Amino acid sequence: MGCRALLATISLLSAQSPYKPLIFGVTPLFPTETWGQISAYFPQSGAAGYSIGAFGAKEYYNRQGTLGWFVFFQAISWSLRTKSILDGLLPPLPNDSTDIRNLRLPFSNVGGLGLIYRFHLSSKWHITLPADLRIHYISYPVWNINRPSEGEYLILIESNSFIGIGISPTLWLRLAEEKRTFLGLGLSYPLTWGRPAYYTVTSRSIAGDTRSETGSYYLPPRYVEVRVLAAFQP
Repeated sequence: MGCRALLATISLLSAQSPYKPLIFGVTPLFPTETWGQISAYFPQSGAAGYSIGAFGAKEYYNRQGTLGWFVFFQAISWSLRTKSILDGLLPPLPNDSTDIRNLRLPFSNVGGLGLIYRFHLSSKWHITLPADLRIHYISYPVWNINRPSEGEYLILIESNSFIGIGISPTLWLRLAEEKRTFLGLGLSYPLTWGRPAYYTVTSRSIAGDTRSETGSYYLPPRYVEVRVLAAFQP
């Protein structure tokens, strides 16, 4: 079985067709499960909201143009309900605190590779079924909360990485019969797994006394992704 899979992969890589599209687009994301839950406070929930990502990929097909492989990269800027995070870590914030709306938000880098199947519906329409293996990295900024009446808080949420899989069916429309330029619309629901990371809240009173509290959290990113894409042959 292993030898057959190896031979199939070698054949796929060595017998490429002229069609090697470059793909780019935007990806609206709708967080689900604990990643987007706001009924519980951090670290039980992530409080992520509707977010936007940028997507790029390069595909390589066999001579029939039906089976191929691809690499991809995605950058995501997360819209986070910051107050829901802080409410789980700090006492209630008074009106003289730093404006939490100006705090920097976390972002993600996602990258990986996979196999793709391409099925033609007509001369204008086709469907692709990519399946990928990915690494998903989430980076949190350091938050400094100033409370003039009491002191300040320094919140460090360690960044975390996850490994996962994704299947992203996409419907494509050829813009012109003589051109290899397409517009695509697809859906994706990736699944990722990782290990817990740590967060530390350091408080410093007006008198200069310092105290730190550390805990762990595990919030793998769960979301439904819509893909609005364009593909063309360079």
